[in-house]
Amino acid sequence: MQKLLVTVSLAISVLVITMLKLPNYAILSSYLLAIAFSTLYGERKFNFLFILLIFPFIASNYIPSYELMVIAIASISSFYYPSISYVLIPLGITLSLFESSSIVDLYVFLGLVVAYNLLKYDSRGIVASGIIFLILSPFVKPVLFGNLAYFNLVFGVISLIVESSQVKIPKRIKVPLTLLLFPLTTFLLPLPSSYYWWNLNSFLFKNFLSLYIIGYGYNLRIDEFPLYYASYFLISKFGQSIGLHILIFLLYFASGMSAYLFFEKNKLLLSFIYSVLTPIFLPSLTLAYITLPLSLYLVNKLDIKRFLAFSSLTIISGYAFPFVFTLSSLLLNKRKEYAVFSFLFSLFWLIPYILIGFPNEKFPLPSLEVYILFTVASVLAFFSNRKALAILLVISSAYFALDLPYSAILFPIVILLSLLLSQESKVILPILLITLVVFQGFTLAPSLTFNSVPANVQKIVNQLENRSFGLVKWNGSYSLLSPYPITNSSDLAKYIVVQQDKNFTLSNNSVYINQPLPLIVKVNQSLITPPKVLNISDSNVTVKGDRIYWKILSGPQTSEIWISLSALEKFEGYLYFKMNVTDLTYFYVILSSPSGIKEFKNTTIIPINQSIDLIELYYYAEEPMIIELIPYYNQSGKLIPLLQHIIPFSFKEEQTANKILVKLNLSSEVNVSILKGYVYSVNNSKFLNSSTILKPGLYYVIIRSATPSYLGISILASVIFFIISLLYVIFKDWLVRIYGKIKQINKEN
Repeated sequence: MQKLLVTVSLAISVLVITMLKLPNYAILSSYLLAIAFSTLYGERKFNFLFILLIFPFIASNYIPSYELMVIAIASISSFYYPSISYVLIPLGITLSLFESSSIVDLYVFLGLVVAYNLLKYDSRGIVASGIIFLILSPFVKPVLFGNLAYFNLVFGVISLIVESSQVKIPKRIKVPLTLLLFPLTTFLLPLPSSYYWWNLNSFLFKNFLSLYIIGYGYNLRIDEFPLYYASYFLISKFGQSIGLHILIFLLYFASGMSAYLFFEKNKLLLSFIYSVLTPIFLPSLTLAYITLPLSLYLVNKLDIKRFLAFSSLTIISGYAFPFVFTLSSLLLNKRKEYAVFSFLFSLFWLIPYILIGFPNEKFPLPSLEVYILFTVASVLAFFSNRKALAILLVISSAYFALDLPYSAILFPIVILLSLLLSQESKVILPILLITLVVFQGFTLAPSLTFNSVPANVQKIVNQLENRSFGLVKWNGSYSLLSPYPITNSSDLAKYIVVQQDKNFTLSNNSVYINQPLPLIVKVNQSLITPPKVLNISDSNVTVKGDRIYWKILSGPQTSEIWISLSALEKFEGYLYFKMNVTDLTYFYVILSSPSGIKEFKNTTIIPINQSIDLIELYYYAEEPMIIELIPYYNQSGKLIPLLQHIIPFSFKEEQTANKILVKLNLSSEVNVSILKGYVYSVNNSKFLNSSTILKPGLYYVIIRSATPSYLGISILASVIFFIISLLYVIFKDWLVRIYGKIKQINKEN
């Protein structure tokens, strides 16, 4: 009855697939696979159901008639010769690869070889499938069928060699050799496109840990520092392509060895698959993925050696590690202390991320592939006896499939739990492994596109390197290769790179405002005004044009008025006061400046060679009177009415990497726009608001990154909690005994 249920389920599945209006080769592929699995695990005498199901579609010209013949031959031959199923499986899988890339093909056949050897299938079936495609290639799509025949024959021969090998290889040699097989093949593949900027020309790569680049177009990546230092060393020694291939090779191998220590059953097979599924296109997640199995292996017990090893892993494992490890360790009933340790030791990058924002990296997957992963997880949950793990797997895969925020963090958990639960069913295991390996092929295919920096992009990079330092607005791809910081601001950018199709052009920015990296200073000149005449004592002043009508209200006493300049200004020449008064005995002038005052009596001509901002006029009158006065400024022999004189605004600046020297000659409103992650001060004063009024003078506007303090505090927090945790591990048994004695004394009392 169970076998009949398998066959009926497969028949219903292919019926649904046929109605989905998929390509003809996909429909034929599904029928061949259904017939094969019905023969192996179902009731093969009911294989005629597949012929009956497809006949109506043939009769209605829904699909070509030759498919009926192929399905009929496959159904009848597999009924009489069940071993034909070993040929139908690679035939069906190969047909499904008609529109896939070579990278996907590689992963599919890799999974096929693993499954055939795990299930003890006859690997000659893969070779036979290759021969069939080779025979058909001259008549049907020669290039496509020829390539597919090549994959079948090559991997079929490899599978036969593995299957028939009787050589006894010591485990200490067999394990690393097996886990080296796939990493070695990565040298033949392109690099993930996410690594294109890992280049010695790139500003970001050269300043990887410089926090001041926050706010420009760069994401904070401080938790990737182990990969950065390793890649920087390799790239400087071997060049970008070879250096990155070596790095990726090492990551895949480390992933496999880490998983081998963790798994208890089918260790070599599952660790090989775990290695193949490493999310190499997301560097920070890769670190957590690699170290997760090894960390779970270490935490079976609490002692000094394992504690120190675990703390070392935590420091290099990325921001995702504490979240992934905590979920995994709690459900696998590992020591709970380590979940706390993982967060405490990761504070030195968790604190900056909490304050600045976590990277929300996306998985480059079409929706179909992620829902396949969710389906696999759901099927595993039905066959598992470990309810807690099964529920976590389904929830994690659903969250991942829905592409919710930070869902990529759950990828290591989904893969690890899938492999763990797959061991509970011999039938599920091969299907799962093939699905996961194919899943990885579809994942990597769109990202493995980078071989080297295009010549036209490298030309732009070289042109920028030959110019002076400045921000770059890069409109197009490969922006992180810029040798100078990139920005989205048109005002800040000194250079602009534009991409049109595959061509790149570099030009100077015509609206560049010449500001330092994180700061834009704008001075509002609206406060600039002509000199003002002010009543001070016993006076009433009226100004008409250039003339001052100074009305002395009473006498005998001294009347006083001021002429206030809008800013401190240096005068060279003389001041001349034209007056309707001839008796100057009681007239005198005081020139005021920050350095002091000068007094002049009994004269209307005042020689001047100093900076002033205030002119005080005094006259002693015996009785009320009106003085008509016109002040002039004589400069280079030309008389200029002082009341029409507007001091020319002067704003000078000099820039360095983190400082701008500003010189103002007028009291001005200064507006400062500053990027996230920075603070600024003026003349070492306290931090100012974004808008302030500065009096005339010389100012140092200093820009500082606000983030190093985050990093300093976070490193200190990690070190302190590491010491506390180490003391806890060393004295834990002693503390437990003390606690037990205290508890016993309390009970006795």
